[in-house]
This record gives sequence, structure tokens and C-alpha cells, in this order.
Amino acid sequence: ATIGQRISDLTLLRTGKAIEPGKEYTVGGWASINENTEGPAIWDLVSDHIVEQKEVRLSKSNTVQIKGA
Repeated sequence: ATIGQRISDLTLLRTGKAIEPGKEYTVGGWASINENTEGPAIWDLVSDHIVEQKEVRLSKSNTVQIKGA
């Protein structure tokens, strides 16, 4: 889908309340979006970790719900 049409119906899992489009939220992510960030790229770290572990085990997560995929 086009930008702005990819994600919808966001809710806070802890409360079930809808995410308000005009409100600011603090979130965590898997990689920096800042320019001039020092250190290796996250995909290099993940790749090195997977190669080192040789096996990846995923535990069930209820922090993200994907609907309609």
C-alpha cells in the first residue's frame, strides 16, 4: 500500500485505547533514524548473531498483532 495507507487501527495493547493521530508518543525501535550514528548497522549485528547462534528460537510474542496479512 502507499505511504499513509499501510498501518491502521493502532491501539495500545496495555489499555486497548486507540492511538490518537495528533498526539505525540515515545516509542522504541530496532534501529536509529538519526544521521551520523556511530557503530555497525543493525542488520549486520543481527546477521552476525544468527551466524554465531546457528539456530534461532522464537518465543511467542503478544506485543504486536498483525491483522489482514
